[in-house]
Amino acid sequence: MSTVRMARGISFGCILGLVAATITQSPATLLAAADSPEAASAAVQTVDPELFRQAEMYEASRKSLSLNQASSSLDYLRRCASVGRESPEGSTEELTEKCAREYEETSMQIVKGQIALPPDVGSVADMFLQTSSSDGFPKPDDVTQVGVWMRGTEGLRKYWTAVHEGDVETARGTLDEMAQEIEWLRAVGMGGYGKSMKMSRLQMHLMSQMLDRIKAVNSGRGEL
Repeated sequence: MSTVRMARGISFGCILGLVAATITQSPATLLAAADSPEAASAAVQTVDPELFRQAEMYEASRKSLSLNQASSSLDYLRRCASVGRESPEGSTEELTEKCAREYEETSMQIVKGQIALPPDVGSVADMFLQTSSSDGFPKPDDVTQVGVWMRGTEGLRKYWTAVHEGDVETARGTLDEMAQEIEWLRAVGMGGYGKSMKMSRLQMHLMSQMLDRIKAVNSGRGEL
């Protein structure tokens, strides 16, 4: 769900209540109380990700997926696996491996259409941008890959900023630039510029999904 749509579905009182709840409840408890995708999104926004322990990250991923929040679920699985690698003293090897494995499994379920993606461009754009820290492309120490990623996502990042600021006019105005760059980046990701530039199946799938949604918006049928 895009931020533009989400903002209409969450009351100010709901968000205030969630903020107040963080004073006395753990992040896992707060998210577990969410009973809708909108409430889960609001809960995620009010909690500092650093407050989650590894086990809570895993539980949050399962809860998010049960509420059709695939992007949040992948994000928590990514954090769960990375905290195990970066802070082994505060995690377990078993859970680290489990989170890494479920990240791959959930990614493939999305690619195969077993997990439906939201209909709006913004939600898929969010998910795609997050893959830069988990799917092996771009490698942070590879100047060429990072340069390709920055060039191919410039319009997308402009769009993302506009959507998250509620600037619908600017977001709509960036769609054509964004589509052209994604087409180019997809050609790179397919290996057209060498095997070292190949991207993950999830990244390729998300780019195709964004292009489909952009076409739908331009034809008057889609959602930003």
